[in-house]
Amino acid sequence: MQIQVQENLAQKLEELAQQQHRPIDELVADAIQQYVTRLDEEAQFRADVRAAMKEHEWLLNELAKQ
Repeated sequence: MQIQVQENLAQKLEELAQQQHRPIDELVADAIQQYVTRLDEEAQFRADVRAAMKEHEWLLNELAKQ
């Protein structure tokens, strides 16, 4: 897969790759994997919070009354 990025971002990626002694494609693949993983974790967290709020809705309602 090929992607186009702004010139300043490409330069930063090159610098980072040199600092880490890694190829740019590996660096980008890792960044994308971290991003996708974070999205999945955030979605799961939101679902867990909604479930907990629904499970304890009665308590939340009682607390809101006080």
